[in-house]
Amino acid sequence: MNHAPEMSHVEARVEQFQKKPDPILAEEPANTDTLPEIEIDNEAIENSKRVPQDTRLASKPTQPQNKEMADPGLVQRFNDLKRNYDDLRYDLKKADRDNKEQFGEIRDLKRQNTELRETLRAHGGATEKHRDAQQLEKERLDEQMEVLESNNNYYKHQLHKQKSLIESLTLQTREANEEKADAEAYGRRLARQNKELNENLTECKDDLLRLQPPSQISDSEVSEQYSNLYQQISKWVDDQTEDSQLLEQRFENLSNSNEEPAELLRKCLTSDHFRLGKKYPQSQPLILRYIIQSHLEQHVFREDILMFGLDSNYTAFLRGIEQGMRELEPQRDAVTIRHWRSETLRGLSHIVDFKEQQRTQAISSAKSLHAALSYLLPDAETRKDGLKDLLDHIIYPAIQVSTSMRMSTTMYRMTSRLANKNPDHNLIMYAHELQRCYMVDVASHKIIRPDSALKVAEDGRIGEQMLVLQPALLRIQREGGSNLVLCKPTLLVRLDEPMGRRNKGFRALQSWFGGEMGE
Repeated sequence: MNHAPEMSHVEARVEQFQKKPDPILAEEPANTDTLPEIEIDNEAIENSKRVPQDTRLASKPTQPQNKEMADPGLVQRFNDLKRNYDDLRYDLKKADRDNKEQFGEIRDLKRQNTELRETLRAHGGATEKHRDAQQLEKERLDEQMEVLESNNNYYKHQLHKQKSLIESLTLQTREANEEKADAEAYGRRLARQNKELNENLTECKDDLLRLQPPSQISDSEVSEQYSNLYQQISKWVDDQTEDSQLLEQRFENLSNSNEEPAELLRKCLTSDHFRLGKKYPQSQPLILRYIIQSHLEQHVFREDILMFGLDSNYTAFLRGIEQGMRELEPQRDAVTIRHWRSETLRGLSHIVDFKEQQRTQAISSAKSLHAALSYLLPDAETRKDGLKDLLDHIIYPAIQVSTSMRMSTTMYRMTSRLANKNPDHNLIMYAHELQRCYMVDVASHKIIRPDSALKVAEDGRIGEQMLVLQPALLRIQREGGSNLVLCKPTLLVRLDEPMGRRNKGFRALQSWFGGEMGE
């Protein structure tokens, strides 16, 4: 049998199948650049060509008359090929679907790639700008680093200079300390020499004093006479003011009186003294003491009185002699003049006429004082021995003290208040003045001591001075030296705050040391 036509027909169908476009693929042209090639089983086709002639179909399968004459093996072969073809077509469709999906993915990837490229391009521009900014910042930091290095080098140089200066100053300080130590040692040597010279000078002064005539009266004798005088004044006032009610009544009537004794009292009393007597009746005897000591200061102890009993003409004559002695050549010093004055006054005190004149002036002074006190003293007008008691207990002792002071080669002075650095507050009392003044509290009449419980203000004030009961007695030192206090003043003081109780421990110490503390 000749199977060549059927075989050629099958080959033609296969070739036609290969050339015929797939209707699925025809729907959308395949992208040959992106789609993979479809492999056709050519080996199966070649094998079908080598099928034996007796197994091939005798006629075309499409023709029914040839279908019966066809070889069953060839038909089976054809059917297998057809199934294979269907399988291949199915696989081709499936591959095409996969290709479409891959194409969509590739398109998405391209779009993402484009976006990524644009993002990368933009990021590249930003990166370039950031790189430029970093470069500028680096340059700026480099400049700052150069400035810092320059400053560091400058400060290192300055530190080196400071260290050199400190070393130099340390060396100078060491040298200065050595010079200071040498100067101090030299100063100590000079101090020792000065001390030795002062000791030699003191010995020379003592020798000169031993060569001079001795003083007629010592400081202790003058201070003792002075203290006894004011004790006698205090005792005499106490004896005269036993009737305190009558004394209060006379003080009450004194301010409205126009009599002569009242005028005499107003010379030494002020309105403050009258108010003091009315407010503190127990202070009225102290006011009498103040009147007496004011009278003595004015008529007996006044500094321009050369000696009580000398008239003004004789006093001027003696002052003129002293002035002439100062102008002599060689000039007489103050010590020589005082020695001459002492001897002259001592000689005058032995003249009978001077004694009589001194007695006359004493009686006149006592009368004026007695006339002033008679208005206040209860029994002054009726007592006949009142004037004599005043002469014996006050005037004559005062004249004796004054004469002793004037005839001494040493100068003495009475003062109501020791020197105060602030003259505008000479009536204010301060706590530090308790060491150099005796004070009596006007309210309690108690003595204010340095250990008394007082309220002291920030500036040291404790109260006000009301009366001077006893002036201070000073010895005037030679050549401008500090004056020596022989008798402290006694003052009546009004405290700003009442005085409290004293410390018992301090009292025990005072009794143990014999009353010397607080004096």
